[in-house]
Amino acid sequence: MRTLFVATILAFSLLACKKETEKAETEENIAGNGIEGTWELSETYGGMSPYTEHPPGNGNLLQFDKTSYKIYTTLQVMQQGTYRLTNDSVTNLNTCALEPAATSEPNRLVLDNEVFLRRSFSITGSTLSIASGCIPLDGGVAKYRRVQAPK
Repeated sequence: MRTLFVATILAFSLLACKKETEKAETEENIAGNGIEGTWELSETYGGMSPYTEHPPGNGNLLQFDKTSYKIYTTLQVMQQGTYRLTNDSVTNLNTCALEPAATSEPNRLVLDNEVFLRRSFSITGSTLSIASGCIPLDGGVAKYRRVQAPK
């Protein structure tokens, strides 16, 4: 009886370790510290739009490789082209004032050499935040969760 009890405890321990290892491998697979990879829309807010959470699997994706991007809406490519990251002043979301960059790291996302739309970005863990404009003038923020690391 005692042997059966010990064997059962050991089996459950091994299963738990396997699940933890699989979880760590999955998290490592989607981890990354740059913008390259695939990101799924998770929340939006700002301007006249209410705060909205977007569920996993919503099909609204951003995909970046070294120099090109694709924007998917409900899994259909809606826009694609080239992008670059640069360091620039940042628009304060609440006051609309232009402020100096906090660091020398890239903080601006430029799609297809656009001039007028200023998109600032930041990456924290597995979250990409992209802000455009300022909230009093109908600007907004979109946050994305990383779903695939760069290949």
